[in-house]
Amino acid sequence: LDAATGKELWVHPFDMPYEGKGSGRGLVYWEGRTHDGDAAEWILVGLGHGLYAIDALSGERVEAFGDDRSYFQQVPLVGSTPLSGSRLTVSAFGEHRTLTLSEDYLLHTTGAQTWLPRPTPAVFVGYGIVAPEFDYSDYADVEVRGKVVVFLAGEPSSDDPGYFAGPEPTVYSAIESKVRIALSRGAVASVLIPAGADEERLRWARLQREYAFEHLGLASSVPSHLAVILHPRVAKTLFAEALFDFDQVLSMKRRQVLRSFHLPVSLSFEGDFRVRSFLAANVIGRIPGSGQRQRDETVVVSAHYDHLGRGPAVDGDSIYNGVVDNAIGSAGLLELARTLMAAPERPRRTITLLFTTAEEEGNLGARFFLDHPPVSLSKIVANINVGDSVRHEPNMAFEGTAFWKWLIVGPDGVGQCPIGQADVAIACGSFERAERLQPRLLAQIDNNILN
Repeated sequence: LDAATGKELWVHPFDMPYEGKGSGRGLVYWEGRTHDGDAAEWILVGLGHGLYAIDALSGERVEAFGDDRSYFQQVPLVGSTPLSGSRLTVSAFGEHRTLTLSEDYLLHTTGAQTWLPRPTPAVFVGYGIVAPEFDYSDYADVEVRGKVVVFLAGEPSSDDPGYFAGPEPTVYSAIESKVRIALSRGAVASVLIPAGADEERLRWARLQREYAFEHLGLASSVPSHLAVILHPRVAKTLFAEALFDFDQVLSMKRRQVLRSFHLPVSLSFEGDFRVRSFLAANVIGRIPGSGQRQRDETVVVSAHYDHLGRGPAVDGDSIYNGVVDNAIGSAGLLELARTLMAAPERPRRTITLLFTTAEEEGNLGARFFLDHPPVSLSKIVANINVGDSVRHEPNMAFEGTAFWKWLIVGPDGVGQCPIGQADVAIACGSFERAERLQPRLLAQIDNNILN
């Protein structure tokens, strides 16, 4: 690894005009240069950047390690786009108000799982959190089975690192965690209110852009339930005749004395969606180890190659480019492959190079890899995931023998995977979104982990 430096990353062609490389999109053409300056022209069909990775890996004589001895691991996905015909209705005291998608609410979940045909009573549950380790529960005094739960974004604030990690966000602040807790309590729908933002209009505009893209999920995903993000302006109407109005709720939030209580409203939802099923693909290559005993163990080095594709225009440009997130990481893996293949001595452990798809929609390719690993998970001793490292440390993506970014040491017990510290966590069997975390150097890895 001594030969690999940050400079090599910059001369890899890691940004291509493939319209941001959303998952499962079609024909793309690119002309660029490889690390040694040789001209290369590629017609990329189907997976765009994924096929570039394959051609580069083939050139470096990296073994194919996907399905049927190919480089591809096919990932069945379902895409769902909410349409304007979707109807979220708030009913109270004999009156019914139908809300407008995007202006009044956004859908965090889509498809058939969102069906809520009858008006269903709502319950306010504070932050929607149950955290036994902090002796905290927003559900302690209310029964929500068969109800719609309404909760605020965020979690209890604290300066004590031992209580909800102090100023750092914990997993409980994520909407996915809140929805899972609601499901476990028997709720049939979740409504999140992004309250407390100083710039409410700008914050909502940001959320509108974020949720303007097609929703993707694994075809094998377990169904969830209706999960809605409600504009704070509209949220006030839910509390109009309640035990506490919305301003009082926000006051209790500031004073850290939130209470849970029933709301005098019911909600129903009929969704209208454009749905498609398709195959995306992870790209997997392998460099066999040289050690007689250790070659059966593998170190997985991974990076996602997808980005967002097209979306709402920003300054007249609707392409969401992915140079930093994460063409840089993909280029890093290709440079690592070149370096290892050119080294006079191979690492004793096998190196698996994993380019994952559909990361932006919840690490779907990585999750599929965990559910369908080409090698037993017990043989994976470590995973190193490369994500937007040059943005944060422009001269240190590769430095001497150190190849580092978001390390989790695997199931041999050498290390652990604390929630919120890693992008890919094979040892824990779960994946956390690195872009939600405060970027920082977590580990420095030298040849010892490979050998």
